[in-house]
Amino acid sequence: LEAASRSRFCIIAQGDPGNTAKVMETVALGGAGGCIPLYVLYTANSPQRPPVEQDFVRDLPHVRWLDYCEIAYFVSHHAARTNMSRVVEILADVTAEQAEAKFRALRAVRPAFVYRRNSSFERPSAAEFLLSDACHMARRA
Repeated sequence: LEAASRSRFCIIAQGDPGNTAKVMETVALGGAGGCIPLYVLYTANSPQRPPVEQDFVRDLPHVRWLDYCEIAYFVSHHAARTNMSRVVEILADVTAEQAEAKFRALRAVRPAFVYRRNSSFERPSAAEFLLSDACHMARRA
């Protein structure tokens, strides 16, 4: 985590469902001023796409209300695998203002990714957000 907090970007490679701890940790770390998440995703027509029963993006935490494009960058697995130098060039061109906008958005959503013992409805933490999402899903079923 120390190395990640000194980096501008944190790479999150697809391979697990979107609701894994690495997603929660990188958003929480970014919200604390660490690094901006960079999601590497398989595209639907990618020949290397592993058989995955669940959709990574659909299964991201809080996707019902959180626009991940505001807090992270995305790159296709193909681009990362075949032209990572170009991906690095594009990321190097991210301005300080663009990065600060991502960090502001990460700070705003961080409470939904961090558990606190003294949370409340006025100051919710991850538990309250998860319960709210679960209630929403139950109502739709």
